[in-house]
Amino acid sequence: MAGQLTGKKVAIIVAHEFEDVELLYPVLRLSEEGAEIVVVPVREGERRATGYVAVRDDLVNAGAEFVDVPAVRDGNIITGRVPDDLPEFCREIIEALSA
Repeated sequence: MAGQLTGKKVAIIVAHEFEDVELLYPVLRLSEEGAEIVVVPVREGERRATGYVAVRDDLVNAGAEFVDVPAVRDGNIITGRVPDDLPEFCREIIEALSA
């Protein structure tokens, strides 16, 4: 299973008061799989995002404004909600890459 994320970028959205130790294991595991990790600190209300309902509180606690829509583009960050919303999510990606 090693290397399945080689060449992929993974953004970790964190609140401004996070502890480095909280990210140690996730970053280590993602790095072992070959992912390039980007830690994105967010101040309250600075970013808009959507996601599966189970991560809503995590996004809000990290400072993002949670929006319950199929896809959200906020700058270079594109978030999606559920697999059924993939057409809208893909449209946002295509639009971002076309710009």
